[in-house]
Amino acid sequence: MYVPVIPPSPSAEAKELGGLIAQVVQDYRAANPEMSSEDVRQALTVAREEVCTGSRCATRLVAFLIAGLAALALGLLFFFKKSAGGGPPIGMAWVGIAAVAGLLVTTFAVFLARRA
Repeated sequence: MYVPVIPPSPSAEAKELGGLIAQVVQDYRAANPEMSSEDVRQALTVAREEVCTGSRCATRLVAFLIAGLAALALGLLFFFKKSAGGGPPIGMAWVGIAAVAGLLVTTFAVFLARRA
């Protein structure tokens, strides 16, 4: 069964801001015809990064980092308890999965931090 994903429509404020940004880019390109599309893309990336320095971006990064480290710690804890002869009766595969998931989520959080 196919369920189409319909992105939410932008708010009136978002449409207005988008129009203003487009107008500024058009005006700047008219004044500087040597400017390439790559320059525009890089400028918009810089602008997005400057806007995304607030607590929302930091909160997302911290959440990923905590989740990744928690999964990694849980996997390692079960691994060491299991190798010492104790621990819950779970298979080593689940311990490995938890450790790998922790590494992946932590790596993703570091990737986000370097991008921002």
